[in-house]
Amino acid sequence: MSEATARSTLGRLCIASMALFLALPVLISAQDTDPRSLVTKAISAHGGEKNITKPRMGIVKSTGKMQLRGFGEKNDSETSQEEVFDLPKRWKRVTIGSFEGEKITAFNLMIDGKFWEWEDGGEPRQSKGSSPGHRFQVVTGLLDLLKEKTKLSPLKDMTIQGQSVAGVRASWDGETADYYFDTKTGLLVQVVFKYELEPGKPRDTKVVFADYKEVDGVKFSFRRTQYVSGVELKEKFDMVTSDVIKELKILEIVQDELFRLPAINPNGAHAILERELKALEGTWVAVAGMADGKETPPPEGRVRLTFEKGKFVMKNDEKTVDAGTFTIDPFKKPKAIELTHSMRIVEGKTGLGIYEIKRGALALCMAAADGSSRPTDFFAPEGKNYLLMIWKRAPAKK
Repeated sequence: MSEATARSTLGRLCIASMALFLALPVLISAQDTDPRSLVTKAISAHGGEKNITKPRMGIVKSTGKMQLRGFGEKNDSETSQEEVFDLPKRWKRVTIGSFEGEKITAFNLMIDGKFWEWEDGGEPRQSKGSSPGHRFQVVTGLLDLLKEKTKLSPLKDMTIQGQSVAGVRASWDGETADYYFDTKTGLLVQVVFKYELEPGKPRDTKVVFADYKEVDGVKFSFRRTQYVSGVELKEKFDMVTSDVIKELKILEIVQDELFRLPAINPNGAHAILERELKALEGTWVAVAGMADGKETPPPEGRVRLTFEKGKFVMKNDEKTVDAGTFTIDPFKKPKAIELTHSMRIVEGKTGLGIYEIKRGALALCMAAADGSSRPTDFFAPEGKNYLLMIWKRAPAKK
């Protein structure tokens, strides 16, 4: 392998490691002799089973740094990550970094237990082996350690970075990992295990957790540092990666399109979706309508529809007549929209529709939220339970 090829391969391995090192099982401890009791205390210390397992949606953004100790003179690299999640069924992570001037973007996507990964401009490939975990997996993994297949045994107490910790060894399916927990708080301080950065080449790996904050009822580490020793590529070196969360938001809804597998360009779908959502966002005033094959003019200037952050509200004058959440699929023809209602007799039901934004006007043709099929064109014929409405942008408030 040439030096250039080695360094290019190394850069991708480093970026991949930033995307993958979140795949950690977890445990917790205090001064206790029964390892299963320690795990039970871990669940309590990190928020409790109810908070840990509840479904949640949101986005997390972080920055990081990679250092290669023993590989060349200076190989530090800055990284950034953004992860959107809809747990437990799906999440997507984008990791951006550079190595010796080469920008590398890595994507990870999990949907219903299936995991894909790819790089910018590349085709997604499904992983058949171990896959990385989402941000909350460090705490959701606590519950896995109580399963029958996991053997737990105590480790000797010690001190890590000035903290008194107690340890537990977990073994399952031929794998072993050592966990160390703050004896005062019960929070995870460090985990040591072997990780395959490259297939068939397990490396000694240590991850240190710090700066805990409570998020959605769960104690969560906002600072993590990973040490991988004995990596060999033209020469042996140690790799250190750090990761600091800058923003973590819990959301009420995330768009389905954020979890779409790319056809060719993985950035394309995200950019198009963001552009469409921005074009749709804001308040619209109804100017024309049709139902059952007949025109149904709305009261002039009185019916308003607002889209904002995945939610919609319809008002007649100042009275709210409908509300709920929405999702769009701008890749269908015509572009598709779905409205899930939160009030009146259609509460909890979803109506299927199509939309088009052109020259400052919004055409919206919706099927009734009674199981009716999605319209195929912008027309509401007689006998069909469709409603077509044309909207204009509301004038800016003075």
